[in-house]
Amino acid sequence: MKHLLFASAILGLALSSFAIAQTPEQAPAPGQERAEALAQVLNLTPQQESQLAPIIKAEKPKVQAVMQDPNLSAKEKKSKLKRIHAQTDPLVQSILNPTQYQQWQTIRNDELENLGMKK
Repeated sequence: MKHLLFASAILGLALSSFAIAQTPEQAPAPGQERAEALAQVLNLTPQQESQLAPIIKAEKPKVQAVMQDPNLSAKEKKSKLKRIHAQTDPLVQSILNPTQYQQWQTIRNDELENLGMKK
């Protein structure tokens, strides 16, 4: 239940960037909100946070492109998101300790479940 609440909060942060129109001066860097939320949830060290932030920032536009593509079915979106995650997860795993990485995987699964796309 705790992970579901964290995942929901993180998912809300990620999806809020789709819904809120912001001027370029107001908009956070891509993935910044998610990186900050994950840092708190995973109890990252400052070094881990600085290593993870660019990975998340690089992943965010890819995920947004998939989620916003009206030509993709839910099954196709799931498949594309899984490929994106497969590229990112080894990098993340090298940064996080085993407990943090397990939490990371739980959050990812919960996000897909909340989107109706369980891995």
